[in-house]
Amino acid sequence: MDKGSYALKGGCNLRFFFGSIRYSEQVDPAVTAAYRLSPILTNHYDAATAARQKLEALQSRKAPQARDVFDLHLLRSAGADIGRAAREAGLSLPDLQARVMDITQPMFVGQVLAYLPPEEQARYADPHVWDSMVLNVADALLEESAP
Repeated sequence: MDKGSYALKGGCNLRFFFGSIRYSEQVDPAVTAAYRLSPILTNHYDAATAARQKLEALQSRKAPQARDVFDLHLLRSAGADIGRAAREAGLSLPDLQARVMDITQPMFVGQVLAYLPPEEQARYADPHVWDSMVLNVADALLEESAP
């Protein structure tokens, strides 16, 4: 198989290449240890491309998902210019900001918290941590979108 014909994207890309602590699915660490999984070498989306995909998902979903904000926060920390990614994709910055601000901490707890490692769950259960992530992403859409 030609390695250039595929690329890793989504939650696995964020976890393996950008250090996300969020699992796409909750996997028992004993399972990965039992199989002695080794690292993989693969093409993957860069932070800007991953951010554009997350922003497109955030704008197009019928029901916004808290994982999109969590992942955008991570990608911004990895150097992605979220405002630029939104502009390049032709997305509405006001709509994106409204969607980000509409995702509540209880939504985050219900949709994402169980997919974080147990040792991180207490920290992320704090409503102030979620509020900080939301404001970080919303501000990034404003600040980085200036000409």
